[in-house]
Parts: sequence; structure tokens; C-alpha cells
Amino acid sequence: MGECRDLFLRHGVRIQYTKFKRSVAIAEQDHQEFEKYAFFRQDAMDLHLSLTNRSREWVVDLHINDDKYNDSLTKLIHILPNEAVKKSLESEKIFADPAVKHKRPIGYNEPLLSSDVK
Repeated sequence: MGECRDLFLRHGVRIQYTKFKRSVAIAEQDHQEFEKYAFFRQDAMDLHLSLTNRSREWVVDLHINDDKYNDSLTKLIHILPNEAVKKSLESEKIFADPAVKHKRPIGYNEPLLSSDVK
């Protein structure tokens, strides 16, 4: 971990430390979706090669795929990831919908809603 941190600092990458998992959830989810697509493509290309030869050609197309993810609306914040990054850099608040909707009390000692309420 120390070598990676030093490399980031040499290239001027700002490292953000956080106390809560929720604050990095938007970026992490975007990263997971990107990995799912990118590594699936890498594995498919490597299946056609012998074990001694590994392909690196799939890396060339990653910027195209990254544009695909950055230019599509996200489900919970209803804005583009590029806009979310700009807002967060300007210290604006980004409001997200809850990931799971529960039919349960929201606050302290609130009664449970009846089953006919949507």
C-alpha cells in the first residue's frame, strides 16, 4: 500500500480519506460496473490465447467504455457521473435516493405504516 500511495503523491493525485463508507459509495459503484464490463472483455480475449501469451489490446478500448459510463444517468442520483464529480469538487451537495425502500418506521418511535400505503 505504501508504494501505491507514494506513486499517487508523486503524480499529484489527491488522496481522500473518509470515515464513512457512504461518502465513497457513488464512485465505488461506478468503478464496480466499469470493472465488470472491462474484465469480462479481457477474459474473453485471453481465452483465445495460450497461457504463455496474454493480450493487452483490450486496454486500448477502455477510454471508449469509460465515456459510455460517464455519459449515462445514474440510478440513485439522477445525474451524469461527470456532473456529480464537478459538483463535489465545487463542494455542492449531491442528494441520492435510498438504494432500498423499506416499509418500516423512519424515525424514533414512529408507528409502522399500514400495508395499503405505497
